[in-house]
Amino acid sequence: MRNMRMLPVVAVLFALTAQAFFADTVIPADRLPPQIRDTVAAAFPERTIRRAKADSHEYEVVLDDGTEIEFYQDGIWKEIDSRAEIPGSLLPEFVTVYVREHFPGAAVCKAEKNRKHLAVEISDGTELYFSHDGHCLRKKTGRRHDRHHGDHHW
Repeated sequence: MRNMRMLPVVAVLFALTAQAFFADTVIPADRLPPQIRDTVAAAFPERTIRRAKADSHEYEVVLDDGTEIEFYQDGIWKEIDSRAEIPGSLLPEFVTVYVREHFPGAAVCKAEKNRKHLAVEISDGTELYFSHDGHCLRKKTGRRHDRHHGDHHW
């Protein structure tokens, strides 16, 4: 019976320990993996890393202009959210060519990739979804949302 009374206490302690273990940890930029530091330096040579976080399976970097980049643990980017244009060097060539040909003057401001597709949002709010072999799967037009104030959901 006494062990049963301890069960809620043990459960709470376990939950708090797990939360602390998997929580984001702020780290100095020089503790980021070299591949991440090199990617940021090459793509954003005039920007500095304002904040870096790590958790058990990914890294998050925020640049001094507000650009946010999430990286997988292996250093490959997962998501980029910029208030300006994402450098073409970070995007597959088929994305930059498609945007240039179909949306002259538009800039890619957000990019997200997963196992199924690559999604980008351009400056006019249009969302484009590509297969990893370069086919445009879907186009969703709309006005540019302010993701930084919670209005946009991918």
